[in-house]
Amino acid sequence: MVSSEKAIIPAMPSPCVKICGYDALRDLCRGCGRTLEEIERWPDMSEAEQLVIMAELPERLTPKPQQAS
Repeated sequence: MVSSEKAIIPAMPSPCVKICGYDALRDLCRGCGRTLEEIERWPDMSEAEQLVIMAELPERLTPKPQQAS
């Protein structure tokens, strides 16, 4: 017997950590490191687009040294 059901591949989980706070200077969420546009578009992005963003998040979330004025 051959099943006609296709395997369902789950969508990439959101990197949201439920610590939302917008950093206007860096244009990023303080919790997940995504821009507001990325957060809004996440469910509609391709897996390739999501993977690119996921790869960038560690650097985005690394605190930047304070610059002397």
